[in-house]
Amino acid sequence: MDGIESPAGLLGAIQGRVIMSAKTMLMVGLFVLAVGGCSRRAGVAIEEAPDKTAAITRLDVATLTSALEDSDADVRFYAVLDLADYKEKAAPGVASLGKLLKDTRETTRSAAADTLGAIGPEASPVALALGETLADPSPDVRRSAAVALGRIGSKASPAVDALGKAVLDFDEEVRLAAIDALGKIGPSARSAVAVLLRAMDDGDEGMRRRARKSIQLIDPSAIVRAADRPTS
Repeated sequence: MDGIESPAGLLGAIQGRVIMSAKTMLMVGLFVLAVGGCSRRAGVAIEEAPDKTAAITRLDVATLTSALEDSDADVRFYAVLDLADYKEKAAPGVASLGKLLKDTRETTRSAAADTLGAIGPEASPVALALGETLADPSPDVRRSAAVALGRIGSKASPAVDALGKAVLDFDEEVRLAAIDALGKIGPSARSAVAVLLRAMDDGDEGMRRRARKSIQLIDPSAIVRAADRPTS
């Protein structure tokens, strides 16, 4: 970067442009965040960037949504992360985020699920895709998908069968997230009560307690029926 001696100089030069592509804007944002610090993007603590600098790099939902389709894997990843800050206002990006659940990069798949969870009920159009993501080879991705479905809540009913299978996942965090998600879906998750009853027989007290709570949210009478089961 000949002629530019500092981060401030770089930002000043970039500000002078009248038109910036989505990719350029995102990469500038990455640069500022590296200087200003952000725990989601770096594992070290750095002083925060000045407010004025932060304002320069704030990208709108439309720009970030467009960047989700970028050919650069880093641009896609950081666009996913930044969209999470908009929560339900990021709903226009739901379809593209759903596609990224199959991204080749594990961190992008996990981040896409996390962002869909941050969007909440407005992300319901991709509930089925999130359910399919519960079969991802990465436990981190599977956990993120289960948590996202819980945050979507009652509108995530298309994923009930997949969540029921996830209750039996070999990873404990995935199992717990799936149990919690089924409870948040509520009565429309009745088909998963049987597997939740099995979870109530788990050797872990926390697992049993959370399974019971979810069953109560889905079908309280199932608890009574379970109590009446003959014991061997």
